[in-house]
Amino acid sequence: GINAEYMGWYWLSLNTFCATISSLNALFGPFGNLIGTLLFVTQIVAIASWELQLLPNFFRLAYGLPMYWAMKGARTIITDSFDKVALSAGVLLGWLFFGYLITFVLAIFQNKHHDALHKSPGSASTSAVTKSGQTMAASFVAAG
Repeated sequence: GINAEYMGWYWLSLNTFCATISSLNALFGPFGNLIGTLLFVTQIVAIASWELQLLPNFFRLAYGLPMYWAMKGARTIITDSFDKVALSAGVLLGWLFFGYLITFVLAIFQNKHHDALHKSPGSASTSAVTKSGQTMAASFVAAG
């Protein structure tokens, strides 16, 4: 049967790929999907066919990408040889963290940039909701 370690690994790998595609979309817009697809196809070819040492140098790019580490960790879990799962998990967690961090930071920047571009000169700078939120925040600061 499928054990909990493998399902946890599957969840971590899937979320890492989502974070990677999300950050590529945030960085490159619609071309992010194309770049992500090309990267993942390259990784699949490099990992599934031969050992990376036997392939041309171009495919050794896969050492730094998440698919290599996801497959390496999955193989160790399947064979019950947990020798390098921690290293693989660390690499995937790094990709996960930085992928969502890039996405989050760029989303905030794009929202602020969008708001600044579409604000008309004669309109009020804040809405009633924002003013009430600022008042609430000021009352918490004054109370603390």
